[in-house]
Amino acid sequence: MEEKVVDRRVRKTKRQLRLALMKLMAEKSVKDISVRELAAIADINRGTFYIHYKDVYDLLSSLESAAGTMRKTPRARPTRT
Repeated sequence: MEEKVVDRRVRKTKRQLRLALMKLMAEKSVKDISVRELAAIADINRGTFYIHYKDVYDLLSSLESAAGTMRKTPRARPTRT
């Protein structure tokens, strides 16, 4: 099965949005976070946000599913030498 390669710019944009969301969630409830505010902190255009996500809750869901995937992925144990 061939893995789809994600453009580096897309990865960077999504990373900026995730970090901005986490920063805002430390300050206030997710229901009080606007796309405009999120985009301003992530330093992206609102239109760019909507290319990747439907709304703030869609971004949150994506963040939660990524965290769930990371927890389920077994970690390699370091070998002692």
